[in-house]
This record gives sequence, structure tokens and C-alpha cells, in this order.
Amino acid sequence: NPGLSVVEALPAKYFNQGHIPSALNIPLDSNDTDIETALPNKSEPVVTYCTGPTCPNSSKLADRLLKLGYKSVFVFEEGKEGWTKAGFELAQTGKAENEKSN
Repeated sequence: NPGLSVVEALPAKYFNQGHIPSALNIPLDSNDTDIETALPNKSEPVVTYCTGPTCPNSSKLADRLLKLGYKSVFVFEEGKEGWTKAGFELAQTGKAENEKSN
């Protein structure tokens, strides 16, 4: 879905090691301005994820997004663990490339 943003809520070093293809990296500790810059349209759906079901970052980031006024926020609770168990591969990002998106 071109109007859907998929967001990893982990620090950049974990994002660089492997992430869902086309995902954005918005670590949980990002400031509100950076979040709103990365996700300018608050009416488009956003899916957050982290390592797996035991990782709280995706739910915490989803709560922040809702408080910031985002309308359609979902959590992919299975995260990277569920993604790879389903047979999908993770993408890797070089440090320099990732710094441009943060």
C-alpha cells in the first residue's frame, strides 16, 4: 500500500542490521519534530514494529503517534521475528544511507 508507512521503533544500529523492506527508522526516543517530519501526513496509516512480541518499543511508539494526532496507527506485534518466521527476508542498510533518513 503506497499510503502506508511501516516504522521500526528500534535504535539505528538494530535497523541497520536488518529491517522490513521499505520501513522507516524512527527510534522510540526520537523527538516529536523528527517524528512529524518523517511522517508528515497524520491521516495515512502507520504500522510500528520492533524485534518481536516481547519488545515494547512498537506499542510505546504507537501510543506516542496517537497522542501526536495520527489517526490510523497499528502495531505489528510479531515484528522482525514474525517477519522472518513467515519466510520473508530483512533488508540491510549501510550507516551513511540510514543517517540520511534520521
